[in-house]
Amino acid sequence: MAIGFWIVATAVLPPAVQAAQPESTVVHLSDRAAVSVPAGDYLYSDAQQPPTEGWQRASVPLLDLYAAPRNPQPRVMWVRFYLDTDLPGPSRAASASAVPIAWTAAYMSERFRFFINGREVFRNYADPADLPMSTFKPQLVGLPAALIRPGRNEIAIRLESAKIYTLGVSRMEIGPETAIRKIYNWRYITQFQGVLVSNSMLGILALFAILLWLRRRQDTTLGWLALLGSLWFIRNLRYYYEAPPVPIDLYWHVQINIIFAMMAVFYCFAARFLDIRNRQLWTIVSLGIAATAIVSQLVLTSLGVGDVFSHLLVIPLSIAILVVFGRAALVNRKPENIAMFTAAAMGIASAIHDFGLGMKAWQGVHFALLPYAGVMIFLVFAFALGRRLIDALGTVENLNVILEERVAVASAELERNQKQIRELEVAVALEQERERIMREMHDSVGANLISALAVAEHGDASRRTVATLKRSLTDLRIAVDSLEQVDGDITLLLASFRYRMEPELRAAGWRFDWRVENVPALEWLDSANALHVLRILQEALSNALTHSGGNVITFTSRLSFREGRPGVEIILADNGAGLDRSLGADVARPRGKGHHNMMVRAKALGAQLTIVNAKEDGTQVSLWLPLFR
Repeated sequence: MAIGFWIVATAVLPPAVQAAQPESTVVHLSDRAAVSVPAGDYLYSDAQQPPTEGWQRASVPLLDLYAAPRNPQPRVMWVRFYLDTDLPGPSRAASASAVPIAWTAAYMSERFRFFINGREVFRNYADPADLPMSTFKPQLVGLPAALIRPGRNEIAIRLESAKIYTLGVSRMEIGPETAIRKIYNWRYITQFQGVLVSNSMLGILALFAILLWLRRRQDTTLGWLALLGSLWFIRNLRYYYEAPPVPIDLYWHVQINIIFAMMAVFYCFAARFLDIRNRQLWTIVSLGIAATAIVSQLVLTSLGVGDVFSHLLVIPLSIAILVVFGRAALVNRKPENIAMFTAAAMGIASAIHDFGLGMKAWQGVHFALLPYAGVMIFLVFAFALGRRLIDALGTVENLNVILEERVAVASAELERNQKQIRELEVAVALEQERERIMREMHDSVGANLISALAVAEHGDASRRTVATLKRSLTDLRIAVDSLEQVDGDITLLLASFRYRMEPELRAAGWRFDWRVENVPALEWLDSANALHVLRILQEALSNALTHSGGNVITFTSRLSFREGRPGVEIILADNGAGLDRSLGADVARPRGKGHHNMMVRAKALGAQLTIVNAKEDGTQVSLWLPLFR
């Protein structure tokens, strides 16, 4: 596709652009600005140090991406130029070391070594067996001041590649490090980081198209779109790794031939989207041309011949794409058809730009546009498909008007039935709640009232009777508090517990140390579970008052994780004597019915209850409630 348009473009280029003459290989250092390297000497040699003879002059960039492949050797190339470090004007006498110097290049071959005056100062690999994919990344090398001498300095670069195509260097600049780094940063963003972001977006869009096609496999248009996005994403995967996962020659064959496959898939998608006549025939023709181009490229490169002929095969297909798209956009000027023509023009323009850049026909924007065009084209396709989807939804909405009228009658009847069911459910729930309250009153308040009656009948002191009755009243109030709607707010529930229990603690000479934090709500905390929590805390508090011998209760709540699960931990600690340490363990063993009831209630909550000696003095009761269950 790009070859045919490149031939037209280069035919009208000024002669100076088409056949630039080699310039001087000497670069004069500037103390402020970066200076481009206009020309250099080159030769093919396996030497490990810069050769002294056999050099030839050529303009920079010294690279032709579409030249005949090198089959077999040589695969090592030397390029050199000279740097004059004498600064112009009043700064001429200044030392070169006063201005930090750096060198940058737009891209290089897989492996390269950088020499200054015969001394190696940088290489982009550590192991000679490495083949770093540095072609698409800019390079930056700082020049050590100790190796730079006044006047002329020789800069030599040894390039080694395992690719089948010509070695060479791209645009190079040298100068003050601050100016060079600005160029390097801009290139790194546009040539590498920007492509990574763009291709990641393309991968997401392609995945969405695949998932959409899996739900509508009968829609072949979506299938071709998903395949196109996947091929484009796979081709740009070369920006994600330093070394290819397959042999380098095979890798570059795939990279070149996948372009032909993308073009064929692109046309197959467009033929179905525009619903052109004889689209089956066009599909066969486009796939056949792409297959022929792929086979010819493999054959020609294996014979050591340039693969330009393979690109020439797709010129008719490129022309057909523009003609069909343009005709569809003129005949039926719908926004989606215009968008399709725009997408085709963008893709072809990007290919022209990149091919001309590789053939040194022009400098363009100095980086490849085709990786970015993939996202733009895919977004245009998505817009076109979205337009069709909106039209389809409009048709469906008209049909839904009739259905909605019929559904309204049935919905009214269903609503009446559901209302009756809800009323019945409320009645059942109220009855169950009433039975629960009665059971709690019988088990707690009733038992305490019986104790109070027994104390009174035996003529005991009235103070104990009053205390027992007050405890009964507290139990009753706690049971009632559990019925309040807290919407899972455990902090609100604990505040209510403090309100009920703090007066009793103060009357007994105890102090409440309140350290409750705001914690997430527990969605499962209904009234029944709330009462379980309150009863566990009430029993723990009662045990502290009765057995600990202390005078301070510390109450804490916080967010806590156990076994990777989030939850809320409630800690009630006293400063009393603590557990019996003669048992040889800090963890309390079940003793008495109160302790047993606490464990039973914790199990009902799906919680974890532990009773241990505190770090200093006293006993610590910890109740951990899961955030989700």
